[in-house]
Parts: sequence; structure tokens; C-alpha cells
Amino acid sequence: MIWRELSGNTVSETRTTSSCSGRCVKRSESLRAQFLILMIVLQCIPVSSEHDGVSILVSESLASLIPTLPRVKEGNMRIILTSNTERLKNIISSYDVSFNILPKDEYNDKLIEKLDPHKLAYALLYASESLEEISVRDIFALINDTDKFEDKLSRGRDVSVLFYSSDGIEYSFLASYTALLRNASLLDAEFNFDPSLLRNVSYVIVVTRPLTKDNYQRYTRLLEIMTKIDDDPYIDTSFGFITGNYIETPFLMLLASELLQVPRELVGISLVEDLPLARKVERISSLMGLPSKIYHPDLSYSNLTGDLARSLLRGRSIIYLSLHGNPYVMALKSDEYPVITASTIRGSIIPGSIIITLSCDTLKFEDLINPEESVAYSFLDSGALAYIGSTKVEFSVGSEFGTSYPDLMLMLLMSGESLGDAVRIVNNLRIRESRGKSGEGAANELLLGDPTLKLRPNNLPFEVREEEGVYRIRIMNETPTIFLRVPERGSPSIDSDKPSLYSNWFEDDEGTFIYITTLSTAYAGYFSPGDKIEVEIRESVDFMKLLPYISILVIVLVTISILLKLPRGSRYYL
Repeated sequence: MIWRELSGNTVSETRTTSSCSGRCVKRSESLRAQFLILMIVLQCIPVSSEHDGVSILVSESLASLIPTLPRVKEGNMRIILTSNTERLKNIISSYDVSFNILPKDEYNDKLIEKLDPHKLAYALLYASESLEEISVRDIFALINDTDKFEDKLSRGRDVSVLFYSSDGIEYSFLASYTALLRNASLLDAEFNFDPSLLRNVSYVIVVTRPLTKDNYQRYTRLLEIMTKIDDDPYIDTSFGFITGNYIETPFLMLLASELLQVPRELVGISLVEDLPLARKVERISSLMGLPSKIYHPDLSYSNLTGDLARSLLRGRSIIYLSLHGNPYVMALKSDEYPVITASTIRGSIIPGSIIITLSCDTLKFEDLINPEESVAYSFLDSGALAYIGSTKVEFSVGSEFGTSYPDLMLMLLMSGESLGDAVRIVNNLRIRESRGKSGEGAANELLLGDPTLKLRPNNLPFEVREEEGVYRIRIMNETPTIFLRVPERGSPSIDSDKPSLYSNWFEDDEGTFIYITTLSTAYAGYFSPGDKIEVEIRESVDFMKLLPYISILVIVLVTISILLKLPRGSRYYL
């Protein structure tokens, strides 16, 4: 990793004065912007061939990053806005790419601070997509005309970025950068927001300050929209929140596609009572080509300490945690033996890692007062690309099935599903499992991360083929878990010679998703080559459509019953 710094002497500042005419100012700023871009092009040379063609620029100045936005659209530039360059260096020192530091543009930064955050976000996105070169002056010229292009920038794309203009200028800049990077539409949740614009979107990236007790309604409101946007209770659009205690944290999370395609290992910590499920996670990791090791406490609970936990937190890993938890701590027992706290994590640098937890309440934002004490945010601030956790209670005590489906989550990710889709699938299984709860009341899993991120896909340990309406699953390698998606909608009938199975499923616009896993494997074992598993889809009965006919039948039966009880010879006249 190489740092290059473009010093203030390299790129001189240009200030307007009363003696300079408007034409002189415009020409001076144009030349200044062109010169800055030229210096960037000459100095931004990636070190690693893995990231050839992509340069990363860092600055504490929002204004200095604006001229680089057209290159973001071209695909060969990524940027990071930071409040502390030295802190950022410590996090990204292990990244295998070159980083370049841009000088501050304090004069234009002060001018930008006075702008309307809502209008700034749309002006930045419009200029970045429409102009080959942009300067701060171009943004000033567009700021009062955003009503001319806001509607166009708010619809018609497969990905949407949702932001909150009350968060301020830096988050407006982050929102426009995210939309530019992901070719997304841009929506301000606090300004004429129309939830119907999310109806046919595949992904929603939410840009926000850290969620806490003061603003957690942002999450609950979005979840309510997602589960009630159509007639069924399921979530059709995958979403994730990019956030952190420092402004650079979400910018680092957006580097996921450049920094992480293949994790190097899976490492984890599990409660003793959850070990059967942890072994499943370990097995799936190995099947998918990922070295794995999950640690657990001994009988005295003395072998797992904060220092050991810190040593297990490494970069470019999938980190699996099955511990007791709340927003502030993860522990070996519900009331003692803390293993992971925010201070524990801050001692680690874990760039490019993904955290998957089977721990209660770590994302229960209504209980979080200080985000700097949050376990989840501390992981992200230390360089993790994503954190998948729960807003409520989770469990798997003594069983081989966990309510957060960590085995399925890992298998989905390693087979090429996006982070957002994997979390959405698990939440939909939970919604169906709840049988009567509202969708937002049952969907506990939440992604802090970019929902569009995908890992490089691996081969699954099974194959599925359809023959005359029956789906036959051929096991290629021993596995505890299988899943399949079929185009038909209905209730699956599963036939297998393997005893003690657990299954769940849900229907959506794409068909039916089915999850099957083994239980009691101590004597029955996992799915093995030669095992028979067949799935047949039976049409679901819509009882609501049958209700009128059922009502008529009930009335007829009641009438007949009354007539049969009448004395013989009785007459009734109408």
C-alpha cells in the first residue's frame, strides 16, 4: 500500500477578490479544476494488479473531491471523505491498493456548508452524470434548479439510495456518491418522499447517521414500508444501511466490490450449547472452500478472554459469533463473562471482513444511547464491510437450527447471492414461520452494509433437477443444509429417507424458496451422496377465496340441522 500526498504547494488555492472580474474568477477556477484533475491522473497509479484501473482518493475536504466525481462514473475512481486522515491510514494500511491524499479546499468548503443538503445531493448527482468535468462553481450554478431534474433522478432504476437531508452536507455528498457508484436513483426520506417509488426496486441502500434510540424509527419505518408495499407480508426489496461513527466508515464499506471477492477464512466463537449449529456452519465453510475454525469456552469459561477474541478478529474474513448479546456487549453468559465490547474491537483492524451473528439484540437500536459504545458500529469503524445481526432475541439452545439461519446465510453468500438478498430470504422465512405476526414484527435480521455486494460464487454441494414436476436433489458432497428455488408457487412436499429434517419455505413473485436442514445428526448424520431427497410443489389453497363458499355451506348445514329438529307435521309459512 502506497500513500501519496498532493500537498497544498502542489495545487495552489484560488480565492476571489474584489479586484478580480467575474470572467477572471470563472476562468481561474476552471483552470484550477483542470489542473487538479491532471495532477490526480498523473499521481493515482494503483500498486496491486488486482485493482488495476481503480484509484482511490482521500481528503478531509468535500470541495476537493467534487472535481473527481465524473471519474467515479467512468468506473476508475473511488473516493473517501474523512474527518481524520491519520486515523484512516491506520485502518487501510493493510489494503492492497494505492491511496492518494488531496489537499483541503477550505475556501470552497465554507461556501458549501451554507448550501441546502437536499438540493446539494441532487445537484452533485446531476452534474456528475451529465458533465464531463465539474467544479464547485458548477454546483453553485445548479443548486437553485434542482426541481428541474429531481423527479428524473428519483425513479426508473433498479437500485435506490435513500438519505436524510437533516443529517447534513457530508451525508448528502455520501448519498450522491453512492447513487453515482451504484447507478442508483436518489430519494430524500424527509422531502416529499413517495414510498411507492420503492415498489419495483431490487435494492435500497440507506445512507444515514448511526441509528440510536433517537432515530431508530428510520429502520422501523422502512421495514414497515417494505412489508406493506404489496398484498403479501414478505419483503420483496433487499436493503441495507451504510453508516458508522465516522464519516469515512460508510465510504470504506462502499469499497467492498473492490476489496473483497473471496474471503480468506471463517473464524468464530460459539456458546457450548450452540455447538451443533456452529459445527454446521464450520462444515458449510469447508465445503465451499473456506478454511474455518470456531472456538468455544471450556467448562471454567476461562479460555475465552477479550484478548483471545481480539486475536481472532482478522481482516478479509467471515466472522461468526454465537454469543449472548445486547447493543453494547457479547458474552459467554447472559449476565457475565463478557468477551467482546466496543473497546475490545477498537484494538483490532479488520478490513474487508463480514460479521454474521446469532446473538440477541446487538442491533436493538432503541436501547442504544451512545453509538460509540455499540459493538456493531465498532466492527464497522474498524474496517468491516458488513455486519449482519438481530434487532430482537435469537436462539438455538441445544438444537441444530438457529432462528437467524446462519448455515443458510453462509451458504447463500458463498454461492453468489448478494448480502441483501441473503438477509431478505432469511427474513421472509421468519415471516412465514411467525404465522400471524406482521411482517415487520417477525423480520429481525438487519444488514449494516451494501446490499448489492456479492462474493465470488462457489459450487454448491448438491444439484437439483426437475422431472415431471418433481425436484430431485442429488447430493455431491456431505452437507447439513440444502436450499432450492422453484418457479412454481405452492406448498412443498418433501420426501426423504433421512430422518429428522427441518424445513421452511415462502412464496414470492419468483416462485417458492425452500430450506431443508438435518437435525439430530449425532446419529443420523448430514445429507450424504446417495441420500434420497425429492420435492414436489402442491398448489396452495387460498382460503380467503373459498370463504364465500364456506359461508354458504355453513348456512345450508345449519338450516338443514334446524329443519331436522322440527317436530313432524310442523309448518312454516313465508
